[in-house]
Amino acid sequence: IGTAGFLVRLLVLSVLVGENLWVVISRVGAGLLDRLVALLVGEENIREVIAFPKSQSGTDPLTNAPTPIDQTQLDELGLRVLPPAT
Repeated sequence: IGTAGFLVRLLVLSVLVGENLWVVISRVGAGLLDRLVALLVGEENIREVIAFPKSQSGTDPLTNAPTPIDQTQLDELGLRVLPPAT
């Protein structure tokens, strides 16, 4: 659906449930807010408006996360890493 159709559906949803539009958005989730912002600023790619985007591999290009955990951190938390099941 286009931007207008999307916004109309959001407004109708908020009226049907008797809530403020922002309450509806917060209950549906942050993904909806990201899409709404993308539509409002005219972006076709939602990744351009996501605050902390992830790559398709699940890594964060800004912080290079996830990074390996050293043994000191594991010991401090009382954790151990098991080898992959074969």
